[in-house]
Amino acid sequence: MRYLLMVSFLLLALSQGSLQAQTSTPVTDSTTAIQQEKDKIELEKLQLEDAQLKLKLMQAQAQLSPVPTATAQPVKLTGDQEKLALEELKETESKKAEVLAKEAKEKTDVFILDFINAEIWYKGNRFSIYDFNNMVLDQNWKLVKKLDERDAGGHARNLFTYQNANLLKYEHRDRGIFFMTMAAQSGDFDFLTTDGVSFRSSSSDVRTNVNNSNRYFVYDSQGWDKDQKILKYRHGEGLGFNDQVEFWFDKHGTMTKVRFGTLGEH
Repeated sequence: MRYLLMVSFLLLALSQGSLQAQTSTPVTDSTTAIQQEKDKIELEKLQLEDAQLKLKLMQAQAQLSPVPTATAQPVKLTGDQEKLALEELKETESKKAEVLAKEAKEKTDVFILDFINAEIWYKGNRFSIYDFNNMVLDQNWKLVKKLDERDAGGHARNLFTYQNANLLKYEHRDRGIFFMTMAAQSGDFDFLTTDGVSFRSSSSDVRTNVNNSNRYFVYDSQGWDKDQKILKYRHGEGLGFNDQVEFWFDKHGTMTKVRFGTLGEH
């Protein structure tokens, strides 16, 4: 009997333990699942905050970065259009020179120089720069002619001079080199270009006036001849001839010479 009671007590204890085990397992599983869900939600929240921070950073960088602007591309002109534009430019410059010439008509010591049309105006009259020698004769001035050199074919290049104005020209060519030096004696001439440049202009004046006023001549380079600074401009339209302009300045910044024409000859 005692033995049976002990067995019954043991069986009862085992059944209670089994029941406790069965009831405790789902509680643990439920707690773990809830915690995992919380962790998942927290992770998603952090990921969302991180994405928002990245978006704000990108927006801030976009505001600080300069917005590129479209650069206007030069219009490419056809051959006929380019010739027409060049003729219009030359006509405009010729009219400017004519106005200046009329204003200076009573001045006997000023040449109006139109480098774009290769023309020189004096007392309201127009001449080709390369016919300066004939202009001198037309004015009944004393023209000095001197042989400068001969080319390989024996053709003479003559130097025509009146006061401080000069023309170097081969006898068989239409073009040459016209140049003027700063007035040094009574009767010498000043000049005025359609760009507003004269012997009174500084190198800064020349850079500003010539660079801004026309596209016919473009800045080429700066050179030196002993202590003389030379601002060089070349033809900007790509035509067959080699028109160039040079302005010379001494160490004090005073313009001492202006040269125009086919300067590659010498």
